[in-house]
Amino acid sequence: MNIFCGLNFVKLILCAISNSILVCFIAYKFLQIFQLLNYKSANFLKTLFNKNSKTLIRVLILSLITIYCTMATYILLERHSGEFLNYLPILYYIYFFSVYIYDIHKENKKIKLKYTSRVVRLLICFGLIIAINTLVLVAISFTILSHLQYIILAITPILIPLQILLANILLQPIELLIKRFYIIKAKRKLAGLKNLIKIGITGSYGKTSTKFILKTLLDEKYKVCVTPASFNTPMGITKTILNALLPDTDIFIAEMGARHSGDIRYLCELIKPEHAILTSIGNQHLETFKTIENITHTKYELIENLSVNGIAVFNGNDKLVKSLYEKTNLSGKIYTALNDKQAFISAENVVVTENGTTFDLNIDKNIITCHTLLLGEHNIENLIMAVALSYKLGLSIKEIINGIDKIKPIEHRLELIKTESGVIILDDSYNASVVGTEQALKVLSKFNHRRVVMTPGIIELGSIEKQENYKLGSKIATVADLVLIVNKIHSQEIKQGLIDSGFNKKNILKFDTLISAQTEFKNILNAGDVLLIMNDLPDNFI
Repeated sequence: MNIFCGLNFVKLILCAISNSILVCFIAYKFLQIFQLLNYKSANFLKTLFNKNSKTLIRVLILSLITIYCTMATYILLERHSGEFLNYLPILYYIYFFSVYIYDIHKENKKIKLKYTSRVVRLLICFGLIIAINTLVLVAISFTILSHLQYIILAITPILIPLQILLANILLQPIELLIKRFYIIKAKRKLAGLKNLIKIGITGSYGKTSTKFILKTLLDEKYKVCVTPASFNTPMGITKTILNALLPDTDIFIAEMGARHSGDIRYLCELIKPEHAILTSIGNQHLETFKTIENITHTKYELIENLSVNGIAVFNGNDKLVKSLYEKTNLSGKIYTALNDKQAFISAENVVVTENGTTFDLNIDKNIITCHTLLLGEHNIENLIMAVALSYKLGLSIKEIINGIDKIKPIEHRLELIKTESGVIILDDSYNASVVGTEQALKVLSKFNHRRVVMTPGIIELGSIEKQENYKLGSKIATVADLVLIVNKIHSQEIKQGLIDSGFNKKNILKFDTLISAQTEFKNILNAGDVLLIMNDLPDNFI
């Protein structure tokens, strides 16, 4: 049979186009995960083939069900054979995967797939690859099978991950050119703003909070532009420079994130910061950095790339950060700390309550009692670092005190929310560090109500991940009355840590997803309860 002539060829083309469109819809979840992982191929494969990942397994099961139902029906109806039986695979295939597409798109997602220009390019390339593969596979099927030639279609969704990676590889030269174009454009814009003061903030945790606290203070005197939310990658910072930085902006504050050695140096080449704040050094992203020494060296790249007259503010309460302060030769280096009169700025008598935090600010031999809605000693550490740099940049003490009064809780970072039902929520869902969880539990302990903790555990800690989640369970046991463990990734370690610390098994509830836990809130939580939401994992870990 000549499959490339007449009606058969038309069937092939229609089949390839139709299947390409269908598979693009099936691939939504895969593309969402790929985007959340910053288009990193190795991380994408690792996530998909993680024993707790359901995404690839669901597609594989549906493909097998399609093949099984097709074969079973064909055997049952073989005596009534007719041309229509050859189309059985298409009917089952479309039915099962249409239901899958509907379920995927109606799911509540923490972070939806953003149809950026890059994703659109990826989808177009991916769609073309699917169309070509479908054309080849069906053509082969027509050659070797006399019946049920379209059963080969059920295999194509299983190949989605590999075809996404292939599309990404093919687009790499284009993506690099586009990225380079926008980075060069951002550099030129920054170079043209001769009077712009540029500040970089980095650390294992506390970056985003310190950034917004600093902006609030500096707003008292200057026009300030900051990278929004947790934008801390080259393209996130570039987008902010091109779209939000105005000619009359006085100060630009960039949060700098890193997952690999050299990441901060690369960002410094883009921004060329004059001043910096180093908030902390911890084991966050230890999985990619491998050692704490690599993390330390990478964070210090910010200090190494400051201008000669730059101001470098160090968190003196962090031992590793303090050691970096001591080895720094910059004349403009300063450190801040709680309960340290030798520090450039210090805070003492810190008292945390459910209504906020009060403390005595020691600034230039003046001691001023302050109150902030921010919760926790760690936030006071962040605050005094921002105060120190603001003071160095010319703000008066009065302007600083006015700024402190205006600081609002940082969204999803120990943000206190009082609900209509009377439940108090401590939303710390954007915190994912070991130290951050300790601070959150300290704050929770200040509430004289039934204390509930909801957590999926801590991730990206490499070889110490299980150990740290066991410790997390032990720490939660000293504070909480009820624990909701969300997700399966580290539920066993957390539960064992709780039990070994004497926590009542009956007060440990396990849920597969955040959504399933939320639907039970009405049956679990009562007015007056305090719910700490700790580290809400993104969709790629579900």
